[in-house]
Amino acid sequence: MIYISHDLSTVSYICDEINVMYLGRIVESAPTNQLLNAPRHPYSKALTEAIPVPDPNYDRKRTDLKGSTPEPDAVGNGCRFKDRCPERMDVCDVTPEFLPTTEGEGCTACHLYYDHAEREDEGEVRSPADD
Repeated sequence: MIYISHDLSTVSYICDEINVMYLGRIVESAPTNQLLNAPRHPYSKALTEAIPVPDPNYDRKRTDLKGSTPEPDAVGNGCRFKDRCPERMDVCDVTPEFLPTTEGEGCTACHLYYDHAEREDEGEVRSPADD
């Protein structure tokens, strides 16, 4: 069964694994408990921080994403979340590869989680022209 939702609090009750998508591309995939407790991709982090807490007295920082979502046909090269990402780097103009994370069972498409120099030595890093 595929369950599609923006509400991760309901997803946690129904799904064994979560695929987080941003503008039509999977940016992170992991078992539910792993993703909810230790999200890797900055968009996954923002989604988990926005999960409602059923306590009216609980005070927490509000999730704040800068910028706006680009039109899907004007995304261009690079990470689709780059214009809103609080951890943006120059390399985010290159489309990140969807790779296994070093911890746990998940995968993420984020430049924060792989060694670029090592991948360049192996000839595996793509340039924006490769997209």
